[in-house]
Amino acid sequence: MNLISGVLSAILSLLGLASPATPPSGGPPPVPSVQERPLRAADALRVAGRADARVLETADGRRVLLRGANVNALVDYRGARQTVPVAPADGLQARALGLNVVRLAVSWSKVAPAAGQIDDGYLRQVRTAAQTFADQGIYVLLDMHQDRYAGGLGRSGDESDGAPAWAALTGGASTAAGSGGHPYYGTAASRQAAKAFFENREVAGKPLQAHFADAVRAVTATGQELGPAFAGIELWNEPVDPWGTDPLAADGFSAPRLWPFYRRTIAALRDGGYDGPIWFEPHATRTWTDDDRAAARFSDDDQLVYGPHVYTDVYNGRIGEGTYARLRDSFDRAAVEAGKYGAALVPTELPGASSGPWEAHREETLGHLDRLAIGGIVWVWKQDPSRDYGWGVLRSTGALRGDSQIAQDYGRPRVQASEPRLLEQRFAAGAFEVRTSGAGDVELWEGAAFAAVPPILGRAWRLTVDGRVPAPDRVRSWRAQAALGSDRSWAGGRQLRVRVDDGEHVIRLEP
Repeated sequence: MNLISGVLSAILSLLGLASPATPPSGGPPPVPSVQERPLRAADALRVAGRADARVLETADGRRVLLRGANVNALVDYRGARQTVPVAPADGLQARALGLNVVRLAVSWSKVAPAAGQIDDGYLRQVRTAAQTFADQGIYVLLDMHQDRYAGGLGRSGDESDGAPAWAALTGGASTAAGSGGHPYYGTAASRQAAKAFFENREVAGKPLQAHFADAVRAVTATGQELGPAFAGIELWNEPVDPWGTDPLAADGFSAPRLWPFYRRTIAALRDGGYDGPIWFEPHATRTWTDDDRAAARFSDDDQLVYGPHVYTDVYNGRIGEGTYARLRDSFDRAAVEAGKYGAALVPTELPGASSGPWEAHREETLGHLDRLAIGGIVWVWKQDPSRDYGWGVLRSTGALRGDSQIAQDYGRPRVQASEPRLLEQRFAAGAFEVRTSGAGDVELWEGAAFAAVPPILGRAWRLTVDGRVPAPDRVRSWRAQAALGSDRSWAGGRQLRVRVDDGEHVIRLEP
């Protein structure tokens, strides 16, 4: 125990506040030192079947609920926008908020800047950034990110990135803004290049999708170096049909174009020896319609994770006009869609919009993650001030946002993993309650506390099982803390592991 923690523990003891057997109305338990909780072989993720759905589980059978943020530090925007580099503080800050996953975006253009070549220097950057989070016990999902197929093809929306120039077969199409005749691909060049990719045209003596699979295998191999912290590889961000222009029209893209691409890439990964989770997204019209009407089993692979982006009413200006009913429907449909795909469900982008009605929208979103016992990943961790549109969990400096409770909300109390079955979860009035069935360990985050000095305990530190404080030998804890932008702003709390006997139990965390 470090000196500060030791002194604080002694003070609590003198005040009669340190007994772990005190009732819920009493004081906090003994203060643990700040501890790392590295992920071990037993924590490695797999997709497993349960009675109601396919889920993410650890190697030793605990259901895992991932909650975290997207990190876009390594995306190649071709100079059109800046990103915030990953620093050692990022891993500490993410853990101090109770996050247990990041979706780290990587760019094909950087992985393979020339046909047939892999840039080991960029992969080392990926490994270093990923390790920053993995060292804090945070899972890392590597995301083959793209927006509008590639950067450098003219002004094609607010973000354009993905394919290298040699893989952008434009046929000389225009790069003028608005020339695409498409709601997503803003230039004719970006639209034509996307068509060439999904047609699997040949370049440098090899199909485009085979070149891409080589890059995916290289990125996956880098992820595997993380050991049990590697949550898997995501194949393609927000795939959009470059032929169709009406998101409400019948889906003529998924079955003939998107799914064959997925099958080829999955086969390349399996042929290369990777046997872990593979994440995929639906045709991105779901982002606007909240419904993947084409959902169906396209692969017999049993390690698939379905990662739709749930952006209900983000783009249509209808926030507050029946939004919450539509949001519930969107999540419910996503669960059904995951079943049709034979996949676990973890939405890989959720809106990080802040202030005004978005604060309530976020509360609703997190409530559905609890209700369905699924994970979720918010866009985005930090934004560069030059292009900050108000979606960062933290400021680029690591400071809390003054216009939003987003860090507090994503840092709230919750279940992180559970061996017993999760029957019901609920967060209300600062307290979190989960009902379980069966014996084993339940792992919880007690909620991030925020203060001008390092927090000793989290927001909801009083732990009870069936109304009673569990015996000391039934509970283990790991304490996390980090400065948020200055030495006068801190976040922190504890990860708790409580063991319960067979049967149904109500576990509660409260202030």
